[in-house]
Formats: sequence, C-alpha cells, structure tokens
Amino acid sequence: MNERTLSKLRQDYLKMIRGELLTTILAISVVDSEGNDVTPSKLVDEKSRTCLNSLGTI
Repeated sequence: MNERTLSKLRQDYLKMIRGELLTTILAISVVDSEGNDVTPSKLVDEKSRTCLNSLGTI
C-alpha cells in the first residue's frame, strides 16, 4: 500500500475510535452512594445536544 492509502486508513480508523469513545462516554451516568444522580452538568448538556442532533437527522 502506498503512503496516501495508509494515511486514509489511519484517519478512518481514528474517526471510528473517536465515535465509539464518544458513544461510550455519553452512556455514562454518575451516581453517588445514596443513589443520587451527580452526573456533571457538562456531560448532561452534551447528552441532550447529541440526542437532539440525532433526532434531527432521522
């Protein structure tokens, strides 16, 4: 394979990994020992934004 092909494959691979990582992180909720949801607001906001964006693409 030539360098251009390898570079394209690397970029595609990294894009897939980043997408999977984002999906995993957005599935996380943090709960304290008393059962209260203490998920950071930044993560909750990103979950909402991602959900709304995916609904707009249906």
